[in-house]
Amino acid sequence: MTFASHTHTHPVLTLLGNQEMEDELMLSGLILETQTGQLVLSIPYPFGDYGYIPSVIQTIARNCDNQLGFICNFGANSLKRIQPLALRRTAGHLEKESTVSVKSVLLHLFTRRNDSGT
Repeated sequence: MTFASHTHTHPVLTLLGNQEMEDELMLSGLILETQTGQLVLSIPYPFGDYGYIPSVIQTIARNCDNQLGFICNFGANSLKRIQPLALRRTAGHLEKESTVSVKSVLLHLFTRRNDSGT
């Protein structure tokens, strides 16, 4: 099991200034990391329709150490167009498109490291 940030107070991120967005993301991640002892590397965005997650939000999420960001749009994550900070959480008609598992492409994000960093 892994833990992901979902912001601290669940706001519509596009209604916030950049500093407020960063505060929401950082605080949520820090609380989870402190409580669980696990690194928090991803965020399923609140109100996560792709239209609500412009590139500035993805950049701030990356700056807050998120390596994956999940949107709510249906569809497949195509290997040719994969966007780690705008991944679809749910699949629709998978038979219509060549798809790839996020875990198969970004395995290092799902692999536990030991104390030596390997």
